Amino acid sequence: MDKYYYQENGKSYGPYSIKEMRAKRLPQGTYVWYKGLDAWIPIERVTELNNAKQNNKLKKVTIILSSIILVIIACILVRSISNNSVSKAIRSAAYDDPSVDLSVYMDKFFRDLEVYGVRPIKPKTCIIKFSELDKIKGATEFNGISYGYNNDDLVEIYINPTFWKQASKAQKYWLMYHELSHDLLNVDDLTPTPSNEGKLMYPYSSSFEVQNMDEFIEAFHELFESL
Repeated sequence: MDKYYYQENGKSYGPYSIKEMRAKRLPQGTYVWYKGLDAWIPIERVTELNNAKQNNKLKKVTIILSSIILVIIACILVRSISNNSVSKAIRSAAYDDPSVDLSVYMDKFFRDLEVYGVRPIKPKTCIIKFSELDKIKGATEFNGISYGYNNDDLVEIYINPTFWKQASKAQKYWLMYHELSHDLLNVDDLTPTPSNEGKLMYPYSSSFEVQNMDEFIEAFHELFESL
């Protein structure tokens, strides 16, 4: 194991082990010597003793990691602010259509659940309304959206009236049962893989745009049975 010496104020000190030398945290420009050298050399030329390089590397890693963390936090905050802004816009634009009773879908949802012995607690607050999602920035891709996930006291669902007006009976049931499953059963969306297409919790409406009532019934039966 090499033993190291260093010079300070015209005097030589040593021998020291590499661990002892590192502990001294000698500044750059300090001259050191160890067996095998022809002359004293600056400590920064000895890689294993160069605390400055090691500290710089550590600082660089710390800065990079800190920057990554800050970017992640910023993205989360921006997304949160954006989501809050979208939610506020959706709620502000919400309205009831006297010609459409959306509550009948929730009533039937509860009756269908009882067949499978599933009896979720009826929420204290129930809001099911229309909102022009296709005109709200950040929500244009949604035919429906719900906000009662993981909150057993709340069902809060907003339906895009543009979709509703042209939707078939099966499409309406599919959308309502999908959103009600989020709010009443706390069921999350499935991953959008080909094997999940046609299932009730597939996240994209393209999955049920061509489905009929028999296929809808089969889909919600499959979900309820899994509960």
